Amino acid sequence: MKYPVEELDPYSEFSPSEYIEEYYSHVGAENEFLLRFYHDVFSELPKNLTMLEVGGGPTVYQLFSASRAASEIVFTDYLESNLETVAQWVAGLEESVSWRPFASTVAKLEGGASSKTDVEAQCVEERTRAAIRQIIACNVLSGNLLEALQGKRFDVVSSGFCLECISRDEAHFVQALSNVSLAVAKRGYLVLTVLKNSSSYRVGSHRFPSFPVDSSYLRTILASLSFEVQELRETRAEDEQGYDGLIAVLAQRTAD
Repeated sequence: MKYPVEELDPYSEFSPSEYIEEYYSHVGAENEFLLRFYHDVFSELPKNLTMLEVGGGPTVYQLFSASRAASEIVFTDYLESNLETVAQWVAGLEESVSWRPFASTVAKLEGGASSKTDVEAQCVEERTRAAIRQIIACNVLSGNLLEALQGKRFDVVSSGFCLECISRDEAHFVQALSNVSLAVAKRGYLVLTVLKNSSSYRVGSHRFPSFPVDSSYLRTILASLSFEVQELRETRAEDEQGYDGLIAVLAQRTAD
């Protein structure tokens, strides 16, 4: 399957397998923070939502809890290698990445410590596969997001470690966030996870640029785009990889 998309420098050097190995080889403190945040957020949102995942990279862990609330998920990224990695997992191919430790953690959050985690983890995975209806290539910075989606807007738009990581400066970050916000339906929700105070981050032997943001800045820019922050959490970085910590945000659109 081919996903034609404009190649962006420096992400021509991006390796999905190296990225997953660097940040998702195990469920450490950072990933526990993320899984708990997603669990809490999507446990409180209504059911049968439509959801857009923007710049999902090669990962699906961020959709495990979302698939409880979202009956339709459209997955987007701009790198063919990332889209292929996710498509392999959705198809259940033998060579696809295993996210079972993450699914097991989500199963425990959903069912408690006494749940049969392996069986329940498989259910979480299958539920998520069923919810992912489309895998689409798009470049958020080019402003073609709504065009790629044929003008559709979503109850929930989620983006994790994407917008700041494709932005060399504030102008690019504001442009990316503004483009993403246009896909949120009236009174819909925006779910963001971002690196805190990062000017670059490491994947294997490569470093990739990132625009540094903090919680105060996020609150300000979201307010300027007519979003009210409903939940904001932070955690410190596990290792020295170019950022101070992680920020997770749930915000709701307050205007049409």
